[in-house]
Amino acid sequence: MTSLYLKKLMDLAGRKEVNSITRYIASFTMQPEKHTAVAQVWLKAVHDKKGSYSRAFCTKVIEEKTKKKNAREIFESVGRRIPHNKIQLIDENGEDMGEMHRANVLRIMDERGMNLVLLSEKTDPPKYRLMTGKQIYEERLKIRDEKASPKAGPVQQKIIKMSTVTEQHDFSTKVKQIQEWIDKKYHVKIMLHQKSISDGPEKMLTFFDKILDTMREKATYHSMPSIAAEGRSTCILRHLSKKEIQKLNLVKNIQKNEDIQNNGSNVMDSDVTKQ
Repeated sequence: MTSLYLKKLMDLAGRKEVNSITRYIASFTMQPEKHTAVAQVWLKAVHDKKGSYSRAFCTKVIEEKTKKKNAREIFESVGRRIPHNKIQLIDENGEDMGEMHRANVLRIMDERGMNLVLLSEKTDPPKYRLMTGKQIYEERLKIRDEKASPKAGPVQQKIIKMSTVTEQHDFSTKVKQIQEWIDKKYHVKIMLHQKSISDGPEKMLTFFDKILDTMREKATYHSMPSIAAEGRSTCILRHLSKKEIQKLNLVKNIQKNEDIQNNGSNVMDSDVTKQ
């Protein structure tokens, strides 16, 4: 009897121990993951791994977009890989050759030994141009210089005061100062004072022309001479633009050629007269 009772007690204790262990394990596995240090470490590792994947993907996309953008900005020959059936072709001299099929363009490239450069893909059909290697190189230099050049800001203006009765030494000194400012691309405002009002405004206007005559190859009027008050007038000088300088040089060359021709005809006339 006693042994039977002891056996039942041992069975009951065994069952309670098993139930206690089971409940302990269940409470450990059922509690939220954020309450366990192991779960937190595991979640952080998974999150960092996912974040690294997403960052790598974003970086890759940004790099691809940058490469595409840089590829569009590079001025280079497309070779014989023309992705369009019909294109608008500009020759090496800038003349429009109209719409052409890709096969005809390749034939012209081979005949002339030219490279093909994409000018605009937005037009219909896309616009291409035939260019030599030298033209492509010069165009690249031009694009590089444009990117490197600083943005144009407001033009600085200098002011100088003069009189119509200025001595020659003072006149030369002030003209030299004006030329230095013009070389720096400044605008120069000249304020002129005329002591003798009876001379009339014509003397002041002639004085402005006298100043400009000393630097015609680099300066011109930005603001024409005007009478500000009785005995006072102003004007503004500026540096010539590149186009104006080119035009001025062209006119000088034409005049030089005409003088040479006139001198040659005069020599011929004198020879005929002697004969």
